[in-house]
Amino acid sequence: MPVPSPGEKGGGFGVGLATPPCKTTIATETANSTHNENYTCGEGGQTLMTVLDQSQLEVQYPIHGKPFNARKPTLIGTWNVRTLNQCGKLAQLLREFDSYRLDILGICEMRWTSSGKIINDGKTIIYSGHDKEHIGGVGIIMSKIAASALIAWKPISDRIITARLQTKQIKVTTIQAYAPTEDAEDTIKDQFYNQLQTTLDETPTHDLILLMGDFNAKINPNRTGFEYVMGPYGSAENISDNGERLISLCASNSLSIGNTYFKHKQIHKKTWRSPNGETFNEIDYICISKRWRSSLLDVRTRRGADIGSDHYLVSGKCKLRLKRQPKRATRPRPFNVEKLKDGNTAAQFQLKLTNRN
Repeated sequence: MPVPSPGEKGGGFGVGLATPPCKTTIATETANSTHNENYTCGEGGQTLMTVLDQSQLEVQYPIHGKPFNARKPTLIGTWNVRTLNQCGKLAQLLREFDSYRLDILGICEMRWTSSGKIINDGKTIIYSGHDKEHIGGVGIIMSKIAASALIAWKPISDRIITARLQTKQIKVTTIQAYAPTEDAEDTIKDQFYNQLQTTLDETPTHDLILLMGDFNAKINPNRTGFEYVMGPYGSAENISDNGERLISLCASNSLSIGNTYFKHKQIHKKTWRSPNGETFNEIDYICISKRWRSSLLDVRTRRGADIGSDHYLVSGKCKLRLKRQPKRATRPRPFNVEKLKDGNTAAQFQLKLTNRN
């Protein structure tokens, strides 16, 4: 179903980028359901989304044109959008999704309640939020091709959601996370990282793991003792407590922090700006399994993407680099020496050897 354009009924655009709600009943207030149900947004009553069967085990499709292959890069990203709990915000986000030709986009602070799976304009959206309050919330948006590879997904909490994809070569588990702020109490941080560790423990070890999200973590270039966890391009002057926690988590789970491996201008490194526009920090990250680190070709911010958030879109490019299998040496066929016991056979063999000389 086409997404309404600005100015059309159902488009929901008000004044400015941070669009105000245009109805009292929010379209994203969905309860877990096992049947199809339409939700509308805006005065015109156009269908904005369809809630699907919430089974977490998906139907498998033939493995053709799947993401994460060795031929074509898969474009991934993470973005703290601050809220999708306003009319028109989802349509605005999906336009940016298409504009940057993303295959998979992790979302933080959706502010949708409950959990579920919907399809909008050909994209599949899975989400996990608070039971009642419009706070926090995470989700993953997938293109039609990426969604065809989805075999399972799990809403962990309003801070963590996972999706597992079956590609031609490997299985990929994407984990979208939204960490507590630097000023949060240690007990809240501990609870989040314990839950995230449990999620990683439950992920099959042979999967390619993508851990993305807003970690509210600052990481400096000092990587002594953690050379395989991070590259030399951390952008903060000093590491924060959340930064130490993220590095420790990645070290314990053989993950590499992708942002730190690519040298970019500071405007393409910083992922958050302060309200007065004077302070910029890099706090959103894309991490990948150490084994597959060379498959991550780039990570940078996209300042052109706009949804009225104080965070920039962080995009990554992933193309599988597979090890070539060595060719097996062909063993020569053994001679049947028993045939040489026959006089005629032995004479013919001797004649052939003589003719070769």
